[in-house]
Amino acid sequence: LKVPRFNGSLLFSLSLRLVVAPILGFAVVWALGLHGTVAQALTISTAFPTAVNSALLALEFDNEPEFAAAAVFYSTLFSVVSVSFVIWATRVAQL
Repeated sequence: LKVPRFNGSLLFSLSLRLVVAPILGFAVVWALGLHGTVAQALTISTAFPTAVNSALLALEFDNEPEFAAAAVFYSTLFSVVSVSFVIWATRVAQL
């Protein structure tokens, strides 16, 4: 098993996916005035990792498959923290 290399582009991609997306998710849910289970589900889903489909498509179309695989690997690894934090934040914010 080979662990993909970590670089600046990957850090940028992960920060957008695991940090910026949940912040935007909170903002959209708040702006729409959503509450309850729907608001929680929408917000929590923004913290999920990059889908494996992106790596498969990158491989199929020969468009940086190593980068896509690394994004899937690291976003899955770090999503433990992002999803846990977003779940906690939705409870604190009482969405």
